Amino acid sequence: MNKYILFFSCMLFLNIVQPSYTYAKNGQIGEVRVRGELIAEPCVIRPGDEEIEVDFGTIVDKYLYINTRSHIESYVIHLEDCDTSIFNTVDVTFVGNENPNLPGLLALDSNSVATRVGIAILDESENIIEINTPTPAYKLNNGNNELRFKAYVEAELDAIKSKSIGLGAFTATATFKLFYD
Repeated sequence: MNKYILFFSCMLFLNIVQPSYTYAKNGQIGEVRVRGELIAEPCVIRPGDEEIEVDFGTIVDKYLYINTRSHIESYVIHLEDCDTSIFNTVDVTFVGNENPNLPGLLALDSNSVATRVGIAILDESENIIEINTPTPAYKLNNGNNELRFKAYVEAELDAIKSKSIGLGAFTATATFKLFYD
């Protein structure tokens, strides 16, 4: 992320300096201050893992009415080239909109047709990771690491009681943030 900020700052600098040089011929002088921060991160997210898609396929509403939740789907965040001399643990926060009727679960995106369900994010042991709450720290090893997670779709209790789950396509989006220590 900071690489992109530095790149953007440099591009901004180049776009501002060139016109300033033109104005300087006419006797006008300006100043540009560029700032940023260079940091060392212990791991690199594997290319392609910046956007992970979890596909639940087709979920039959009757299954949710009986079981309250769908089957579990697994996914992995791959961290590569980790150097534990920089930091040796990482915690993950899944940032997104929380379903107000299913506290701790991810809400569906507003463009979803389906309604009255939320997405549970789980650790490898199937403990719920509440949305917008950091996980306990994962110990890093030198080299490559895998952070394993799971997810399922859960129906809202009132929707189950009233048989009012809204059917249709859905998406839910969470951004994962890695915090090293």
